[in-house]
This record gives sequence, structure tokens and C-alpha cells, in this order.
Amino acid sequence: MVRFSVGLALFALMTIGSAGHARSCACCADAGYRFERTGIIEPYERDVLAAIRFDGMASLASPEFDIEGLPVPSYDDSGDFYGFSLETAFGAGRWTFNFADKGVLQGTIVFPVPREIEQFHVDLHDGTVRTGAGGPVLYKEWRLNGPAILNGKTATQIRLIFHGRGNTCTSESDFSHWTLIAEGTGARFMVFGDLVP
Repeated sequence: MVRFSVGLALFALMTIGSAGHARSCACCADAGYRFERTGIIEPYERDVLAAIRFDGMASLASPEFDIEGLPVPSYDDSGDFYGFSLETAFGAGRWTFNFADKGVLQGTIVFPVPREIEQFHVDLHDGTVRTGAGGPVLYKEWRLNGPAILNGKTATQIRLIFHGRGNTCTSESDFSHWTLIAEGTGARFMVFGDLVP
């Protein structure tokens, strides 16, 4: 009877320890982790999207190529890239992007949040791990595709991508950068920038 009690106690300790470890690692990813999903945006995902804040600058990618819908802005002070100042607002289920060059408004994009989202999370095998609970730090993309209105009149297709790093539990603080691609008739360009930590 004593042996049984001791064995039962050890089993209980091991079970409690394992459960505690599982709880502490509920958001941990295993090495080689990969996750892809396309589906309806869940309420908590809408909360994350609504909490994302854009920095005040947008860079125009490849300005020497064919650009439609936005004028080519001036060089910034560093001379390294073409940049717009950017103001964004989120409300009534849509983003509004106002692009300006040297204080002059150059373009506005109104982009309603679509019904679906694409998610891509992957272990990059770069050796980056979280302290504490551990596990690899994942690279993440949340992608939104849908119609938008440029300058109040031109309908175009927008692809808005949020990039970042984190574990399997996502919050707005995971995302550090964004890319916006316009691919419709009369609007072909790509802009990108930073997010507010």
C-alpha cells in the first residue's frame, strides 16, 4: 500500500508538472512550425487589425517603373528613396490612407476590411528563440485582399500585408511593417512602411 501511494504521488507530481509546462507553453511553436489559413476574419482578429497603428511615412517601391494612380513623390532628405508622409484612420470597418508630398495631399485610398484573411506563420530556422517559455520566433504575415477606392473615384484591388515576428498567439505588437499593393485598372503601385510598436 505504501509503494502504491508513493507511486501515485510521483505520478501526480509528474502530471501537475506536465500540465504546468503545457500551460506555460500554450503559445509556443515547435521547431519547423508552419501554419497557413484562409478564412473568415474572427472577432479577435478584427480587434488586432483595429489596434494596428501606422507610422507617418510610406515609401514608394520601384518608382522608376510604371506607376498609375499616385504621382511620383519627391526624394526624401536622405535621397535614398521616394517617400510620402502618411496619415491613416480606422473606423466603420475601413482604413483611410492619405498620402502627401511636402504637405500637399497626393492621394487617398479607402479600403474596407474584407470578410476573409490570409495568414502565414513559419519557423525561419534562423535560430531566433523566445526567452522564458522558449520555442522559435515565427515570421508572420496577415494578408487582406479586396476592392478599394482611390481618390474618391477609381475602383482598384488592394492587397494589404502586415509583417512581423512572434509566437503562435498573435497580437498587434507582433507586427512591425506593412506593404500595400494596388493592382487594379488605373492604379498600379506598391508602398510600404513601418508600424508603431
